Amino acid sequence: MKRKVAPLAILLVFGLIMGCATTPQTPASVYYNARVTYNDLLESYVVAWQQAPAESQEQWNKDITPWFQKASVTLDTWSLALQNNEDPTVQADAYIKLKNEIVSILLSRGIL
Repeated sequence: MKRKVAPLAILLVFGLIMGCATTPQTPASVYYNARVTYNDLLESYVVAWQQAPAESQEQWNKDITPWFQKASVTLDTWSLALQNNEDPTVQADAYIKLKNEIVSILLSRGIL
């Protein structure tokens, strides 16, 4: 009996995963996921910034913080586009580029 249950459970879990993976996302859910990712990256940055020496903090304020500020403004304009029933593609694409740059910077500094 145990051997029949395990493959069945695996198939059930696989089916649920595939169902979730193929469900189209709404523009609002794409935005929400981007906002969550931004918040996670910002939290990692702030924790590392607080633990860094003062010299590093000053340098990071010049090199890294502006990227987060740009991403935040982009997310805000994305949100406004969604609220006004406008096409948010431009803002979404701009955010993805900024997010990728932020991830690259954080990885190069050993923050992620």
